[in-house]
Amino acid sequence: MRSLQILRSQNIVVTMLVVLLIWHLLIAKNNDCPTNKPRMTNPFGENSQGDARISQTTLTFGDVTPKHVPVIGPMSIGPTTTPKMASVYAGNSRGDNSKPHTTQMFGRNVTQKHVLVIGRMTTGTKALAGILGDRPDFFYVYEPGHMIMSLDWESGTQDDSHIHLKDLQRPLLKFVDDIYHCNFTNHPYFIKGMNIENTVYRNRAHFDNLPIPVTEETLTSMCLSKHIVSKVVRITDIATFSETLEKNNVKVIFLARDPRGMASSRSRRFIDKKTGIQLETSLLDESVRDHCTWLEMNYDSIINGSSWLRENTLVVRYEDMASNANMIEKLVNDFVGFETTDKKRKDDGKPESITKWLKYFTYEEVLHIQNLCSDRVFDIFGWIKVSNKKEYDDINFKSYEEDKINGFLVK
Repeated sequence: MRSLQILRSQNIVVTMLVVLLIWHLLIAKNNDCPTNKPRMTNPFGENSQGDARISQTTLTFGDVTPKHVPVIGPMSIGPTTTPKMASVYAGNSRGDNSKPHTTQMFGRNVTQKHVLVIGRMTTGTKALAGILGDRPDFFYVYEPGHMIMSLDWESGTQDDSHIHLKDLQRPLLKFVDDIYHCNFTNHPYFIKGMNIENTVYRNRAHFDNLPIPVTEETLTSMCLSKHIVSKVVRITDIATFSETLEKNNVKVIFLARDPRGMASSRSRRFIDKKTGIQLETSLLDESVRDHCTWLEMNYDSIINGSSWLRENTLVVRYEDMASNANMIEKLVNDFVGFETTDKKRKDDGKPESITKWLKYFTYEEVLHIQNLCSDRVFDIFGWIKVSNKKEYDDINFKSYEEDKINGFLVK
């Protein structure tokens, strides 16, 4: 009988141990569940996975043909608000940015200004963003989307088609949001880019004299002590960023360039460097179609968007900047809220670049490029089409209406 009681007691103990073991295993499994871990998605790998993918939403430009007018209105990529992420420098970086941030600059308290310059590749965004980025009182983040694709995903960066950039939008939105909070904890590629000599991220944003190694703490401190400007050519639709931009009180400067001028600058990328022979012309055609569709869609997103976005967006034409850089610099300063000095730029633009496409393309090629875009794009931005050979041969041909825009606030 005593042996039977001992055996029963041992069975109870074993059962309790098994139950405890199973309980601990369930807790460990729940803590290690992959759905609880944020992952960065690489859109160029079949085995990539993670919450950053925008696979639930289909965004397409559609088949853009001559005279085609894209669907008007913003296109959604889902919720644009993102949870705040803790920073190891949480005492320095800002959390909620709903209130204007005041910082010390040159011995006085000033309200920090936030600016975003958007456009397309080879359209002059570098020169436009440089109006503010070249100032010593600005913290300049150069091409955050390029950083993600090059330094984090290690993927191609020269294709700015909508399809190629679709999966970039969500991580780019998060990075842009954190830039205006001076929070770089979750963006190690930014720290990496600042620690590689002679990168565009350092040189063009004037960090080239910053001693390496550059720490996150150093960048956070610099960011908090200056105004902030970022230049991005990889945002597909500004409407998807509108809520975040409003929350951070970001002024938007939208750059538009004549598709014929963009094509003449872009075409160099489609020339074989060894032979000098033009590669498949369809590549350039696709770039022109994407460029015009992007211009029209984003313009519509602004004018049909919130009143805040309309009131805080400045549209600038490349042609105005190239013909009168001093005027555009004054316009940008007024828009952001800076006093304009009487000091003039040594280089007041490059007017010869406005119609260089007339020398680069044949008459037939010019007509072809014009027909890749809708008439509405030319009308919105005041670009004048070449309608006959006589106009094409005219060295004084005016390709844009000077009083059409000259930089304007969208109302």
